Amino acid sequence: PAGRAVYEKDSPNFVWNALERRRKMGFIASSDHGSTHMSFAAVYTKALDRASIFEALRARRTYAATDKIELDFSIDGRLMGEEFSPAAAPVLKVRVRGTAPLDKIDIVKNQQFLYAREPRARDAEFEYRDQSWRGEEAYYYVRVIQADRNMAWSSPIWVSR
Repeated sequence: PAGRAVYEKDSPNFVWNALERRRKMGFIASSDHGSTHMSFAAVYTKALDRASIFEALRARRTYAATDKIELDFSIDGRLMGEEFSPAAAPVLKVRVRGTAPLDKIDIVKNQQFLYAREPRARDAEFEYRDQSWRGEEAYYYVRVIQADRNMAWSSPIWVSR
């Protein structure tokens, strides 16, 4: 049910569980008609045609949202869904334009909340350098929570040396 499953920790069938099993996936939200206008699948695509949209979905250049929240997330210029090997500590860039004030923006790394910001405004933009990264395989994604409880989740970006 909306508002409950997002925080549920007692099921082995959530995104964190799949990521823990090293599954590489992109995030989208989708309606079953019971949540029309509450589930948005955002896709970063090079063109507005069928082939480009499916290419972007396969490349995991996507994010999920429960409202028309704009979310842009990259690491060292790499887009959501990508895998790469940074030369130094990864620099994460986050830009969010909410539909309501943004209560919290979390950066998640390997099932741990790495960094949080509480903008209390509709727009936020920042960079974060992960000085704790030592070349290990890791994934990062961004979670956004608005004051009205609407949310957005970027697809992960995977790094390794």
